Amino acid sequence: MNPYITHLEWTDFYRELQKFGLLHIDQDKATSIANRVGDGHTIIFKLVGDEIPQWISDGFPMKPLAIQLFAINPKSIGMVHKDGLERRCAFNIPLLNCEQGHMDWFEYNYDQKTIATTYTQIRLTHLEKHFTEDRIKDVPSHRCYVNVPSIVNTDVWHRVDNSEQDKFRFMLSFRFVGNLKYADTVRKFDEFYTQ
Repeated sequence: MNPYITHLEWTDFYRELQKFGLLHIDQDKATSIANRVGDGHTIIFKLVGDEIPQWISDGFPMKPLAIQLFAINPKSIGMVHKDGLERRCAFNIPLLNCEQGHMDWFEYNYDQKTIATTYTQIRLTHLEKHFTEDRIKDVPSHRCYVNVPSIVNTDVWHRVDNSEQDKFRFMLSFRFVGNLKYADTVRKFDEFYTQ
């Protein structure tokens, strides 16, 4: 098993999730939020808990805790981060322009800065948050496109590098109740879809 990402095949359910996500794409909102927070990797739409439609919950092996639509600005590189102590992995559905922007994972011991919100605690590298607008130049341990439905390990330092394209990259991302580790989530998906 790849320790960072597991690519899955498209299903009818995943295509319906993609259509759902496409309804919420908003480039103006993505630009506005990115300018406000100083990072080209932003959340432009979110549903939490009971806001999530039942048809979506019924299609997964675990109850979704949150749905987030990530926008990555053209020609930008997101900050290296971990998604938070209570967000060990995610299930991602590519929406638009995901054939060029890479996802990178890093196996370095970075000094971290924790940013708390009402929803989660995100861990950023201290260097990127406080000292420079330049992005970390370390060589990723793994780099790939996320252009098919995928389970991703968000409990390892990672980022999105969209620097090679002049279009926004949009990804729909799901977190689940129970906060299973990446390998356990992959097993749950395997068991659920092979029944």
